[in-house]
Amino acid sequence: HELTQAVDPESSALDDLIKEADRLVSCLSVMVPKTFNFSLSGASSRSCKYVLNTLMQTFQIKRLAHAVKEGTLDNLITELLLWLLDERVPLMDDGSQLLKALNVLMLKILDNAERTSSFVVLINLLRPLDPSRWPSPTPSESLAVKNQKFSDLVVKCLIKLTKVLQSTIYEVDLDRILQSVHIYLQELGMEEIRRRAGADDKPLRMVKTVLHELVKLRGTAIKGHLSMVPIDAEPQPIILAYIDLNLQVEFATAPFDFSIKLLCASPFS
Repeated sequence: HELTQAVDPESSALDDLIKEADRLVSCLSVMVPKTFNFSLSGASSRSCKYVLNTLMQTFQIKRLAHAVKEGTLDNLITELLLWLLDERVPLMDDGSQLLKALNVLMLKILDNAERTSSFVVLINLLRPLDPSRWPSPTPSESLAVKNQKFSDLVVKCLIKLTKVLQSTIYEVDLDRILQSVHIYLQELGMEEIRRRAGADDKPLRMVKTVLHELVKLRGTAIKGHLSMVPIDAEPQPIILAYIDLNLQVEFATAPFDFSIKLLCASPFS
């Protein structure tokens, strides 16, 4: 009822709710596994629907969605993706409806949550997940297979965010996103990056795609957004070589008129 009222432009309820949005979503995130496990024990799935519906209403309102902090978003997105992959959900009471609700809610989060936080959370989730986070042991699948499926879903979410970067580039904190890319690449190290590149590793390819899009959209100005990357470190951070490589590709494929502008520009201006 409060959330329905908040949509009313005449109501002051929204301002009050914004102050509590993070706490509300944090509590609901905790309720997701509890209600699903309760339903899996034979109870009705009604409680799952209530929790997902309340989250849906929250993330339909952009100002509320933006008030949700990064840590809370991390917990929620992780839970939703885990339950989307859980083989027991389709067998639950109204299982197909629950899967649809989980999907729609995830899309709503990607649309309306604070985009920098979404990028940072999702890039972080490309790392192997702590085994304790999985809702239950699934003897039919190894941990490696489950992690592969999880990272495939994370990649799909990142593709959705990256596709609209052209229209949202000025809504995101580039320094924070570049920091996330930097940490991801540094943790892998060059040897592992080469190995994964040869194996056409999806998570690595996705991180490279995010970086490529950022460089394509901002050009050389991207180098002004490395405040959270230790650029003077030795050996130099891996991200710097990738930025330079992307810039070279962009200049090599730049439209003719852009090349003319560069040639005509005074070197002293």
